[in-house]
Amino acid sequence: MTKKQMTEIFSLWSLNWPAAELFQGGAELIEARIKLYAHNFEDVDYCFGLKGAEISLKERRFPPSIAEYRADINKVINDIYSVSAQGIPINTNRKINDIAD
Repeated sequence: MTKKQMTEIFSLWSLNWPAAELFQGGAELIEARIKLYAHNFEDVDYCFGLKGAEISLKERRFPPSIAEYRADINKVINDIYSVSAQGIPINTNRKINDIAD
């Protein structure tokens, strides 16, 4: 994911957990945190990251650490591969806008 995409995910999380420490400390510190998360998730497609963020919102009481967020993303990926292994075709080339339609 890019820094811009991670900023969007941080925006979602901050709506759910506005008082969380992850979103405190001023713009400079929040920017540094976003860069740290973006760096650790450069290998993740935005669609998987967004779905992982939704899991975080639904299942966690606090914003996820990098390791927790990675686990949430892995849940999404594992679900997709388990469905695919059952013989149901999955088009992984779809874009996020296609999914919303």
